[in-house]
Amino acid sequence: MVSSRGLTLIVPFALATAVSSAALDAATFAQTPFDFIVAGGGTAGVAVAVRLSEIANVTVGIIEAGTFNADDPRLNIPQGTNTAGLFTNDLYSWNFYTTPQAKLAGRSLFMARGKLLGGSSAINLLGVALAGAVEYDQIGQLGNPGWSYENTLKYFKRATNMSVAPKELQEETAATFSYKFHGASGPIKTSFASWYSKATPPFYKALVQLGFAPVRDGGNGLDAGSVWNPPLAIDQDTKTRSYSGNGYYLPNAGRRNLYLLTNAQVIKVNLSNTPDASGNYTATGVTYVSNGITYTASVKKDVIVSGGSVQSPQILELSGIGNKELLTKVGVKPIIDLPGVGENYQDHIITTSSIKIPSTIETWDVFANPGPNATAFEQ
Repeated sequence: MVSSRGLTLIVPFALATAVSSAALDAATFAQTPFDFIVAGGGTAGVAVAVRLSEIANVTVGIIEAGTFNADDPRLNIPQGTNTAGLFTNDLYSWNFYTTPQAKLAGRSLFMARGKLLGGSSAINLLGVALAGAVEYDQIGQLGNPGWSYENTLKYFKRATNMSVAPKELQEETAATFSYKFHGASGPIKTSFASWYSKATPPFYKALVQLGFAPVRDGGNGLDAGSVWNPPLAIDQDTKTRSYSGNGYYLPNAGRRNLYLLTNAQVIKVNLSNTPDASGNYTATGVTYVSNGITYTASVKKDVIVSGGSVQSPQILELSGIGNKELLTKVGVKPIIDLPGVGENYQDHIITTSSIKIPSTIETWDVFANPGPNATAFEQ
């Protein structure tokens, strides 16, 4: 086990761009005394770090393996399914693939994972949607006190700032929501798209005719059986992507107790040499690599592992926390035997259908037309 003063694991089930004075080089970061170090500056990691830095008398450090190019139009301009090639861009994506899947004819599937400050929230398809209430409730039922739909909803609301769609858009595309499920002053700006395919209204009506319940807001806890128009992480004032990097970090980059290190990958959580009388180990810091050089940074309180659903388990296993038989097999000394680490990964899958409709209806095919695309990009 690891004491509460030691390792904390968070796995998300989530100004101008002048460089902050708190953005450090790898060597200086290693010499800085921290109360908290967040290993992974992704969707959740940045949010957690910024929230912790609200406590004035603590020092917080973020270590992110990727970069932070806050002015890159490929990140900022919402481009829908086009994604500006971000999914496979080596600068912004880990370009992970699964192992061959036996029940998919041996195929390996691509896994989009963001590699930059803000993580996957900087490269995703912009959708802002809550899972069904049963899914959050089950996290608590598995032995995690405080996890439930009702309890987590207040944090989702605190994170978002939802814009009301124009009346005509509400009528045409069901672009409706309720502040019962969305925030009004959070750092992540959310809104509805201003352009929809002409196929959207008839598709929506067809689903209703097939028995799906039309709901005003899909954040209502229903797990299935309804149809609704999901909002997007788009700032309607600037028409740009709103994500963890520019929503949480940039406005707070000048905080004197918040430090950022980019282009550095955490490879290990350092634990105390021996357990205490209760058998608990304490996280003392992290080991990270930057430009081929290995560094160690120390903490007084907690290390927060926030590498996402794929790399949080990886960091733990490299630290000796996981299935001792597996760790021994790959040459990692087991320290804490937790067989569940790295197991039972599940992802939501997607399948698409192509439907032939009259050419008089404007669809997403317009994205392939260089003329309108160039005009929209300039706008």
